Amino acid sequence: MKRPLTFTNLPYLMFVEPTTYFIFAIFSSILALAYFKESNIGSVYLGLLFADFILHQTMETKYNFFSSTGNTMKSLVMAAVGYVVIVLATGAIISVLQSTAFEVTRDIPQRIASATFGSSASAPILSEVPIVTAFVFAMFIPVIETRTLVGRLMEWLGNIFRVDFGLNPKTILVLLLLGGVSVVFHWQAKGVTNSIDLAITFLFFAGSGLLVLITKEMEAAVYLHIINNVIGIKAVLGF
Repeated sequence: MKRPLTFTNLPYLMFVEPTTYFIFAIFSSILALAYFKESNIGSVYLGLLFADFILHQTMETKYNFFSSTGNTMKSLVMAAVGYVVIVLATGAIISVLQSTAFEVTRDIPQRIASATFGSSASAPILSEVPIVTAFVFAMFIPVIETRTLVGRLMEWLGNIFRVDFGLNPKTILVLLLLGGVSVVFHWQAKGVTNSIDLAITFLFFAGSGLLVLITKEMEAAVYLHIINNVIGIKAVLGF
């Protein structure tokens, strides 16, 4: 039996109940196609959505990443802690690579925005329609990327390598592959090209996978992604 649409049950409906999620994602992709006509963002995420749907329909898995404990406040706290760790690690990456890779000097929020949005960070796409921008980049993209490039991909890799997730080499391998796939996606689909931004992308998605394993659900990882994108939008638009 489906739960009613209330704020309390929203995490369940978005992260667990597939029908609600797919309706949300299709609507958001169409919105992106309509408003960001000079970008391929809508078609890219329709492709991710299609991959997610196919895996959802065809893959049998013993893992239960698409679940919800109902403890949203704990998930928010875990996401905030995770973001602080990501920022600290980003600072370390910048200090090591920025002086050796002939990269343009940028502060941490700008670097995170560049790694998150790629070529869109310097294009007018983020400032065209503020309300639509906030919805697409701060809600739709975090949800679909975390579900597909973290949760669903981790299930698929877990099935292939027969992983018993925990402190073992196979788990580390899966997290490294998550980071690697995310790097290729952001490089090809978003135009992220420099070494520092790709390293940050790798760290963020591998860390998101680790957060899913720690919390045993998607909610905290999605909130982590939302926090990251909201701060990225702020850095780009300057508000």
